[in-house]
Amino acid sequence: QTCDDINECAEPNEVELDCSDDCFNIPGSFLCGCNHGFTLGPDERTCWDNNECLSDNGGCQHVCNNTAGSFYCNCWRGYELDPDSYSCKDIDECDLDDDDCTDLCFNTPGSYQCSCPDGYQLDEDLVTCIDFDECRNHWHDCDPITMVCVNAIGNFSCNCRSGYMPSVNTPGTCERPGDDPPQDPCLSRDCDQICNNTVGVAECSCYAGFRL
Repeated sequence: QTCDDINECAEPNEVELDCSDDCFNIPGSFLCGCNHGFTLGPDERTCWDNNECLSDNGGCQHVCNNTAGSFYCNCWRGYELDPDSYSCKDIDECDLDDDDCTDLCFNTPGSYQCSCPDGYQLDEDLVTCIDFDECRNHWHDCDPITMVCVNAIGNFSCNCRSGYMPSVNTPGTCERPGDDPPQDPCLSRDCDQICNNTVGVAECSCYAGFRL
């Protein structure tokens, strides 16, 4: 009499012998196998998920997400997945108009920064530009004696104080009406070589190798 092999894969005789995935018949027995992304467990019947993320982060540059029998890559905020499905590239929010800046936008790796034109500064929200008060912050060149600083939106101006008027001889300055501009005393001093204006007094001096 001839003994024929029993194909356990086609006719499992006991529930505990069933393979969770693939079954391969061999003479007198059978072997279990697993689909891609799974590993055969110690009972040699059950297939366990193979967590690809545990090995070199699954090859993902940023974030690896394990799934049943597979995985996929994600990127940090401010980046997008490259066509290779592994690498991440920076998103230029400024170029895509995907920013909240009211004025100037500068792209940075994974993010962006807002900036403002001269005369303005960033508000506490770091995206809105508001006027920068040059007068209050002493960011001006107004003469403190003859002028007063007047702030304007995005700028400032220097106005003459009470009792002063814009100078005719020196634009951008203020003077009292009737004031004569200070004269250089050296203009009326006959120095042979060098004349030094020292607080309104002309003093003569000589070049090296000479004396008065």
